[in-house]
Formats: sequence, C-alpha cells, structure tokens
Amino acid sequence: MQVVREAFWCDRSLSYICRSFDSLNRGAAYGETKPVKQVAFCDFTLFPDHPEFCATFMMLNKKRPEVVYSEKFVITNIDLTRIDLATKEDKKDKIDQWAEFFKAKTWEDMKMLAEKNESIGRAVSGVWQLTEEEKIRQRCRAREEWIINDNYKTKKLKEQEEELRQKDAVLEQKDAAISDQKAIIEQLQDEIERLKNMMANKNAEED
Repeated sequence: MQVVREAFWCDRSLSYICRSFDSLNRGAAYGETKPVKQVAFCDFTLFPDHPEFCATFMMLNKKRPEVVYSEKFVITNIDLTRIDLATKEDKKDKIDQWAEFFKAKTWEDMKMLAEKNESIGRAVSGVWQLTEEEKIRQRCRAREEWIINDNYKTKKLKEQEEELRQKDAVLEQKDAAISDQKAIIEQLQDEIERLKNMMANKNAEED
C-alpha cells in the first residue's frame, strides 16, 4: 500500500521484490527459486501519460514482447484513483471491488461491498476485529499510562513529604539549638547579675 506519491516508487518496489526473490539458501539449486509476485495498491497514477487501473509488469524480450524471460518475477500495480479504467477482465477477477474496499471511508461502504463479495466480507470482518482489538489495546495503553502517571505522582508526593519531613527535622534541630543558646544566655545573665550583686555588697562593706 502506498498512499503518498513517491518520485522513486518504481525503484523502491523493485528493491522490495528483489529482496524477496533472492531467498535461496547456500548450496540450493536455482531451480528451487520460488516465484515472487508483488501487488501494489497506489493512491496515485504511476505513469500519468499511460494511466491504467491494473497493470502487470514482467521481464520481457524488448524486440519480441511475447517472449517472457521469467514468470517468477511479476509486479502488479493497481491505481486506486482510476477504478473507472477497470477492464472486463479486471471486473471478472473483482479487482475493482477490492480497490473500492481499500478506498472505502465508512463501515456502511464496506458492508455493501461485503454483500457483493464473500472474500471482501471476510476481510471486513478481519478489519472490524483488528479495529476492536486496537480499541482494546488503546484502552490498555491508556490505563497503563494512567497507572504510570499515578505511580509517578505518588512517588513525587512521597518525595515531597520526605523532603518536608527532613526540613521539619532540620528546623527542630535549629529550634533545639536556639533553646540551648537561650538557656546558656539566661545562665550567663544570672551569673552576671550574681557578680554585680557581689560587687555591690563588697563596695557597701568597704564604705
């Protein structure tokens, strides 16, 4: 499936099919090479000068096109924008219906196509199931994210509470130190007052 037109789509599609075609294990006979058929549904016209709904490409003899080099290497391109160009053969193979399925935008459109084509009906059921499963996955992801966020908030709250507890402990220590300092100051003041009284008494006795 290719929705956005790419300038090098032909090269890209060739790259895909070549990777799949080169699948022989070391030592295997080349006659065991499995055929590769690529079907591309594109939402754009591949060759604007030669529009075609369903085009099949093979390796042919340039001078004698009827001579096929190999039938194991086939690329089929379906232009979803030119369903109007579907041939009788395309319609016989119901390729146009599949194109309409891929272009469908509502469940109602898909259901109408499903009534005409049993295979498309199975595909619609599969899409519906996948959609429902995706909804379930989204709900699961949403719950996981909520749990993660909740755990993060709980963790941050605990960290803040611990930070406040530590600050309270520091303040208590400072308050205790201040109280000790006040007690010392009071003792010093009492001692100073006692010494003053002694000096006053001594001076009185001398007089």
